[in-house]
Amino acid sequence: MTDPHWLFSYGTLQDPAVQQGLFGREVEAAADFLDGFEVGTVTITDPAVIAASGSDRHPALRRSDAAKPISGQALALTSAELAIADRYEAENYARIPVTLASGRAAYVYVHKSEADALPDEVRISRPDEALLQRLLPVAGQIFRDTFGRDFAPDALKAFCDEVYRPGGLMSRDFASPDVRWRVATSGGNPVGYAKLTPLRAPVPDALPAAMELQQIYLLAEWHGRGVADRLMEWAIGEAQHAGAPELYLTVFDHNHRAKRFYARHGFAECGRCSFELGGRAYDDRVWRRSFLKKIQ
Repeated sequence: MTDPHWLFSYGTLQDPAVQQGLFGREVEAAADFLDGFEVGTVTITDPAVIAASGSDRHPALRRSDAAKPISGQALALTSAELAIADRYEAENYARIPVTLASGRAAYVYVHKSEADALPDEVRISRPDEALLQRLLPVAGQIFRDTFGRDFAPDALKAFCDEVYRPGGLMSRDFASPDVRWRVATSGGNPVGYAKLTPLRAPVPDALPAAMELQQIYLLAEWHGRGVADRLMEWAIGEAQHAGAPELYLTVFDHNHRAKRFYARHGFAECGRCSFELGGRAYDDRVWRRSFLKKIQ
């Protein structure tokens, strides 16, 4: 099949008997994993769906920070078969795009309430000076909330004062023509941001014109609601549009939640470096996503 639609199944669609009943064939499948969700259950009332699956209790995904990725299968479907799957999943589910652990772009069915809760009101935009000034204290709050337990209070305050004050390091980056920004806002208020720069991390074997996702941060109450994915999708697309052969980022070695998020978007660890704050060096890892096609 050329250019199939990949559908991640974590439930009854993995069953060859269900596939035969719906599509008239057993479909091509590849084992894969999905992060950022947990599996619950939903009660089905549609008699046709119950008859096809043999049960009125079906699994349903909800967004979560659960540490364990969900195992399942990526199913290769035609457009017609994807429409059949939409009808099979009934009104309890909604289909959304995701990136699987393998880096494969796919669809997945989630509980309808999760799709309804996706923040359509969130706007991802290039900031102007006025928005930057509103972002600075929010960015400082995100950094303190994320890393407050890792640094001594005095060192953390000194760092935030230098970076996030008006005219500080973040403002100077905003004025640089080499730095690209997107800010997520809800009701006009900043809730997160991403910053794309030429490669700054110490990567000795990086390809020319490589870029770095130097920051991607979000207020904690917006975690797990799809906003970080939208910022990441912008960064990846922007780097590709700029002709970057690869995109790098750095992450604290113990920040396992962030690592799972990066892996889900096709990044993999490729090195290490250090981050200094308050006279102390902290262990960082370098991650990379390559945009070059592999030669078979």
